[in-house]
Amino acid sequence: MVEIISNKNYLLYILIVCTSRMADVLNKIVLILFILSIGGNATSVGFILITNLLPTILFGSIAGALADKYHSKKIIYFCFLLKVILFSIVWKMDSGIYVYVFSFILSLTSVFSFPVIKNILRNLVQNKDDILKINSTALGIRSIIEIVVPIIGSSIAIFLGFKVSFLICSLIYLIATLCVFFLKCEWDLINNTKESFLSKIKEGYSYIFENKEIKQLVVFSIFIMFFSSAINVLLPIHFLNHLQIDKSVYGILLASLGLGSTIGSIIVPKLVNKKHKMLNILKYALVFDGLFMVVLGYSPKYIPFVLLIMFCLGITSSFYFIIIETYLQHIVETVFIGRVFSTYYMMINTFNILSMITFSFAIDYLGTVNIFTICGVGILFSSLALLKSGNLSRSKKRRTA
Repeated sequence: MVEIISNKNYLLYILIVCTSRMADVLNKIVLILFILSIGGNATSVGFILITNLLPTILFGSIAGALADKYHSKKIIYFCFLLKVILFSIVWKMDSGIYVYVFSFILSLTSVFSFPVIKNILRNLVQNKDDILKINSTALGIRSIIEIVVPIIGSSIAIFLGFKVSFLICSLIYLIATLCVFFLKCEWDLINNTKESFLSKIKEGYSYIFENKEIKQLVVFSIFIMFFSSAINVLLPIHFLNHLQIDKSVYGILLASLGLGSTIGSIIVPKLVNKKHKMLNILKYALVFDGLFMVVLGYSPKYIPFVLLIMFCLGITSSFYFIIIETYLQHIVETVFIGRVFSTYYMMINTFNILSMITFSFAIDYLGTVNIFTICGVGILFSSLALLKSGNLSRSKKRRTA
């Protein structure tokens, strides 16, 4: 980690990723409290969550093509500065409709800036081995942010008010914009051909589905995320209703998940080397991930044991996110980075929504224990399928431009 932090450009990139995530997590907490304060209800909160996910599904492919075709620096400046402005005025809104529009536009700017950030990393690194180290460091810091910010976010809104809370988000994005300004990067290693925009989008899909290695990873990730995303619905219902765990303890359980992710981000770079291949480690990590899901469903109301399982789940899930992102950044050609990542996350988020809807209804009929088992077995079989296809990491034709 020392060599990553000592590199000015790497440090600036990590700051861009982590400060933007900090503002987004804080906003997620504060925005829900804000809409409730102006007369919103549970349905209003649901609409906020929907408006946050819709842009990825609707505009993911367009955003990727835009990042690969046009001037990346202008895109990220526009998105970040628009967020600075939006956070500066949202506290004045007094209608739920305006807040939904704000949430949608805010998420839209994230959709368009995300593939640019992925392009930055690929063009920034001097050695491809540094991609794993940077991703691991960034995820470790992000995990800490996701533990700490939710705890202090509500306190900031309650004691300092919504105006101050949103202005803090605005200030954080201003800092992220300054980090972009000082970043020394080859911004224009993109394909500025006269090819039409629709052709760019079509070309991106063709690249994904004609490349066997990338296609297999995308399909594999869809199955993994479909079963693992159910945990967002399962945890509160299982812990608070089924096990009847106190709300204060529930917060500690969620924190242990984040702590596990932080530890996982430290472990991954130490395991992934010439002797231990990325996908081999991922396969075994996900086998344990599936087993931990099943065990969590059948775990008794013994808090130390539940904390341990949640901590282990945090570690295994961090292996998935770090390795998949790093592996894609290794094998995808530079001119396709934006389109591949935006399309990848568009598909993943679509199945995230389907997962939450499906298992929300299924819980009422099958109960949380059975759903934990179904999801754990689903992850287990998906990982075993990847384990069986050992030729994936040794594809005959690997694109590493």
